[in-house]
Amino acid sequence: MATGGSKRRVLWIHFGLVLATAICVSAFVVELWRAAGGNALSWAYVFEWPLLLGYAVFLWRRLLAEERGEPSRRVAASTPQEAAALEAWNQHLAALHAEDAAAEVQRRGRQAPTAPGRTSASTATSTPLTKRGDASVE
Repeated sequence: MATGGSKRRVLWIHFGLVLATAICVSAFVVELWRAAGGNALSWAYVFEWPLLLGYAVFLWRRLLAEERGEPSRRVAASTPQEAAALEAWNQHLAALHAEDAAAEVQRRGRQAPTAPGRTSASTATSTPLTKRGDASVE
């Protein structure tokens, strides 16, 4: 069941498509009139606006599918060997992520947390000071 926030996001997605359609169609008509009137450069825009509208429709479909929670169809293993290779790769990536997270925890354990906008003691001693006494570079 969709929540109120989800319904609101879906309405905004639809509104975005309606707005993109209005802009692209009106710009297409204007450029078509200009091209028919003798402006050769406008012919490029005559073909550009429908392409942009096609991209807007593509994004609209993608955003709606994402909002509904539909699985992505981009990565699919077609053979058992590909499925095994994909699973091994995902396990490798998970292990790398775990190592990075552990290293970050260890790094934070060694360094005292600093307030936003302030430098730690090790940074303050290695940063040259200006005449005013701050660490900014003029």
